[in-house]
Amino acid sequence: MPDWVSVVLDLITSGTTWEQILKAAAVVATIGGAAAALGLAYNLVWGRWRRRREEKRAAQAAEQDRRRGVARGRKLDGIDSRLQGLTALVEELTAASASTGSPIPHQAEQIAEAVEAAAEDAEAGDERMARALELLQKGDPEQARPLFRAVAEEKTRLVDKDRREAAAAWRHLGAIAGLADPMQARFAYAQAVELDPTDPESQLSHGWLQLNAGQLVVAHAAFQQVLAAANRDATDRHILWARIGIGDVLRDQGTLAEAVASYRAAMAIAERLAEADPDNAGSQRDLSVSHNRIGDVLLAQGNLSEALASYRAAMAIAQRLAEADPDNAGWQRDLSVSHNKIGDVLRAQGDLSEALASYRAAMAIAQRLAEADPDNAVWQRDLALGHGRIAAVKLQQDDRDGALEGFIRGHEIIAALASASPDNATLANDITWFDAQIAALKR
Repeated sequence: MPDWVSVVLDLITSGTTWEQILKAAAVVATIGGAAAALGLAYNLVWGRWRRRREEKRAAQAAEQDRRRGVARGRKLDGIDSRLQGLTALVEELTAASASTGSPIPHQAEQIAEAVEAAAEDAEAGDERMARALELLQKGDPEQARPLFRAVAEEKTRLVDKDRREAAAAWRHLGAIAGLADPMQARFAYAQAVELDPTDPESQLSHGWLQLNAGQLVVAHAAFQQVLAAANRDATDRHILWARIGIGDVLRDQGTLAEAVASYRAAMAIAERLAEADPDNAGSQRDLSVSHNRIGDVLLAQGNLSEALASYRAAMAIAQRLAEADPDNAGWQRDLSVSHNKIGDVLRAQGDLSEALASYRAAMAIAQRLAEADPDNAVWQRDLALGHGRIAAVKLQQDDRDGALEGFIRGHEIIAALASASPDNATLANDITWFDAQIAALKR
């Protein structure tokens, strides 16, 4: 039976509704005749049928949504299984990013964003992203990188449709490329900021990668762009790290007074965020980094007492974070860095025994990290430089044999790292330094 027939029958057998139709028809008949009355009755019947049809369609749509939800849930379960273990990969990136210089702020968050976007694309049927997730889970970011690039290039071809979506794709490529190929990461972030110069996350990473590559002018412009975009999407943490980045550029350019002013502006934000959320480890670390940066400039200016105070303030925070989470390699390394910085000041003050104690405390942490992960170049370099610092103090204490032994051990570690990464300028500079120390002692 057609739906409209059943509607009519319902109306006829429903006394209340039929009475309403007749009454309405009678009213209309007084002003327009029987034809108008019948027209009104027709419209009421049509309206009831249309509502029933819409309810039926809604029920069908709800059932389709339910089925899609079941299918989506199955796909998500599959994606979740593929993503197991990627947390460790994100943590590894956070630590490994220091191998080319200062770590990029928010890099772990960007890796997580890239993985989430890949999971969404894989769910939507993109086999490239499904394969990329499998490769990442296997610890092979180098093979995953071309797949991320293919997606980024495809979205760039559709740039007139959505520039920000294309920029995000390049940002995701940059985050993944940063695991194994800093040069590709720099290229990807440069593409991202060209497509969307107002995105603070891309500009910040672009700036830090350029800073690590020694491109100070480009880095400074990127950090300034983050500040220019502050009224749109930049958060306090974006601004904080842009201020630190500008401070690093000014420091490297030798403009120390302006550098410390930029660091103090960053620390003002860090203090406010840390006070607002004392349990937020990220905010606490930001404050520790700000103290360390100010200490670096004060040390360069020869203000040893204030530099030491800044370093001790940073170490107090690093100590709390390391004790609260002993398994967090990043917090442990931060504590090691603080010990080394304090040792540098004590050594400059001539307190060699206390400097040696600080260096050994840092060395103990570096040793544990290097033994736990022998393939981590960052931990291995920290260990090598630890040998160098201790050897330098021993040399000042006239322990030439102990100094030579330390320099040689440090040189061996750096040489192995340089052999694996022949284009790494930082490691090349390290070897030059160790060579000079060893040559001086063998004269």
